[in-house]
Amino acid sequence: MPIVYTVEDLTVVVGATDPTSEINTAGSPAISMSGTTGDQTLINYADIDTTGSYYAITVNTTSGDISITDGGYINAYAAGYSSVVAINAESYDGAVDVDVTGTAAIVVYSSSGEGTGVYAYSQTGTVDVYSAGSIYVSTNGNTYGIYAASDGSLISQGSRGL
Repeated sequence: MPIVYTVEDLTVVVGATDPTSEINTAGSPAISMSGTTGDQTLINYADIDTTGSYYAITVNTTSGDISITDGGYINAYAAGYSSVVAINAESYDGAVDVDVTGTAAIVVYSSSGEGTGVYAYSQTGTVDVYSAGSIYVSTNGNTYGIYAASDGSLISQGSRGL
């Protein structure tokens, strides 16, 4: 059952600090959060398994900041689909921060297109992506473990605790 929120200034914690929660979906993101003017914060410790969806987790806002911490296992599988992204974070006027903790494991597979572990974008804000967990991507097209971009600000990527 997917988790979907369209609310301003939202914080969602999935799985507390113990990865006992499990979310399985087919054809839709496991977690989808969106807003227009507020911040979006996601803390995930759940195990997520998606099949046939472009995103496993997607968080976006027009002018707020995004913060995602992932400490769970994400399996994003897309046989016959053009592309698949495990974690998608997009803000047009806010900062984007994604942290894949040491307890996290991200696996992405696409049989016919691109695959991305973490996609982070802000048109005007800063973008920070850090990973101490594992990110594995296998595709027949372009492959990105971490793809971070900003049209008008600072981008930082790195590893923690390795």
